[in-house]
Amino acid sequence: MNDPMKSDVKPHEHLIDLYRVMVRIRRFEQAVAQAWRAGEVPGLVHTSIGGEAVAAAVCTRLDPERGDRITSTHRGHGHAIALGLDAGKCAAEIFGRRDGLCRGRGGSMHLADPQRGLIGCNGIVGGGVPAALGAAFAAQREGNRAIAVAFFGDGAMNQGAVLESLNLARVLKLPVLFVIEDNGFGEYTPAAAVTAGDIATRLAAFDLRMESIDGGDATGVDAAAEALIAYCRAGHGPAALHARTVRLTGHHEGDAQAYRRMTDDAPAPASPGGAADPLVRLRAELKRECGIGEQELDSIVRSIDIEVEAALRFARLSPLPDPTDMTVAEVWAAPPHARPAPSAAPGAPEIGEETTMAGALNAALADAMAEDERVFLIGEDVRAGVFGVTGGLVERFGAERVIDTPISESAFVGLALGAAVCGLRPVVEVMFADFTAVCFDQIVNQIAKWRFMTGGQVSVPLVIRAAAGAGLRAGAQHSQSFAHLFASFSGLKCAMPGTPQDAYHALRAAIADPDPVIFLEPKALYEVTGPVVRDGHAPSSAPLSRHLRTGEDLTLVAFAGTLPGAIEAAGRLAREENIAADLIAPIGIRPFDMTTLTRSLARTRRLLVVDDGSAVCGLADHVIAAVAKCGIPLAAPPASLTPPMTPVPFSPPLEDAWRPDATRIFATARALVRGETIPAPG
Repeated sequence: MNDPMKSDVKPHEHLIDLYRVMVRIRRFEQAVAQAWRAGEVPGLVHTSIGGEAVAAAVCTRLDPERGDRITSTHRGHGHAIALGLDAGKCAAEIFGRRDGLCRGRGGSMHLADPQRGLIGCNGIVGGGVPAALGAAFAAQREGNRAIAVAFFGDGAMNQGAVLESLNLARVLKLPVLFVIEDNGFGEYTPAAAVTAGDIATRLAAFDLRMESIDGGDATGVDAAAEALIAYCRAGHGPAALHARTVRLTGHHEGDAQAYRRMTDDAPAPASPGGAADPLVRLRAELKRECGIGEQELDSIVRSIDIEVEAALRFARLSPLPDPTDMTVAEVWAAPPHARPAPSAAPGAPEIGEETTMAGALNAALADAMAEDERVFLIGEDVRAGVFGVTGGLVERFGAERVIDTPISESAFVGLALGAAVCGLRPVVEVMFADFTAVCFDQIVNQIAKWRFMTGGQVSVPLVIRAAAGAGLRAGAQHSQSFAHLFASFSGLKCAMPGTPQDAYHALRAAIADPDPVIFLEPKALYEVTGPVVRDGHAPSSAPLSRHLRTGEDLTLVAFAGTLPGAIEAAGRLAREENIAADLIAPIGIRPFDMTTLTRSLARTRRLLVVDDGSAVCGLADHVIAAVAKCGIPLAAPPASLTPPMTPVPFSPPLEDAWRPDATRIFATARALVRGETIPAPG
């Protein structure tokens, strides 16, 4: 990579290098567009023709070997080329071929090469910006004067995740440069028609060092990029480069651009080769100011055409991926697998300190942070310690590793993604599971898919903790679980423990896991006590379920929040009805321990699943469907006990009636074993 900051690089030589990179981007994208029109490229292709000066000026001043990283957008080819990524592999990825950067798993909108500085391009407008904060946070921790750059367009300035990120970056004084490539359109709509005020004023409101410039003036962009990158490297905090560019083609290839004639707000049309074209402008400047002749400039173009032709030849010759090669190893670094529960047979009891579940979780966090300096805790009010789980950690580990954030779930959850990709191990606290809906994009479109979209190039070792479930009179927006939702997304693992010991082991295992784990903590059980043995190392094989009671008449599966009621009901069944329930408490939601369940059902041949989550398409339905697929002959149809399909009510008698309790578990289990009509809910 040419470093223009070296004293032995003359100004005109740097401008020639800048021109060379811009031509490389232009000719590459024109070749890709032509291939798309010929039917060689599947899906959509979004080119950056007209914005080459911004990509070239910023990316040629970065140093991936130092640790500089970028996140990009759905039109990120130019950033990849300017950063120096292999053009052949870029083309092969756009063609969907096996030898592409991401082995054909990502495509045009998801180019990635984290080892060479490109954390990833992104198909969600503004979706990758929070991850850049995580890369900047990792660089800040490392102290290597590296920076992160977040590229995004003017349309993203209306996205909450971007505005949250601007604020959080300023609060944490992160070395991140926000580059707004403002081409005047949010997809097909003129930005002026849907944006209140102007972008420069918005940026100024965040108290950022900011420059707003003509993005078609290559020398002007280059000077601004040099100054702002130096500012970030010096530890002054974030900066923003607002570059007003021109879109010389449509939103995507094949875009007829009829919308340009439908409104007076649309920027004036321009075309490649016209006066507004940044390549035309820089070429004229090179001739005028540097005395570079047409012949030399034409020679640069011809040599790059040869490079591009070779890149596309590589893509065309690369084979299509073999579907049989697509494995779960591309989705998870450690693919989920079942681990049978410890035996419920009598034996020597564990000897541990009696503590609450909240105390056990606190101990797990403290032990993990003491053993691994990469582990840090981030979220709202984590220093104060909501529910007592994180209390005292900031005094022990310092404000650099226990980080309070604004109420900006999308920003700090996305920050965790970027930090994890860059080698740290974030533990994120989203105060209530309900609030994960605020940052759902970051969880299911970013974190869950990142490893797969990069073709398995990275792992994403992070934990998202959240207080879940009903029972504390918190009402409909603070009492949900969402375990069934998270279990349905490839790339995520999910755990929900029901005892203090299991909470300790499961959280230690989650933090040590190389994959993202959603860790749901039943808040109604925070004050439940039990013995906890604190292992001297992170358990690599924490059990996925707990076999709490052995019986031959009925398999009773009770998910975390319902566990106290199930334990009580199992005792009553034995005492009053001579019914021996085989009680299983799942800890892992994904992966789920089917081995223990099927072994139990082979003896009991009756199944009752109790959950305080969704009655439709929830965990109970999932377990029953999985059992049906196993083909185990049952003596009676499987039964479930769940809340009604209403939001969680607030009033105590209503919430108590809404949740499955010991009385209803007892009645339902007895009816199932006796062959009687199962009582209706409520």
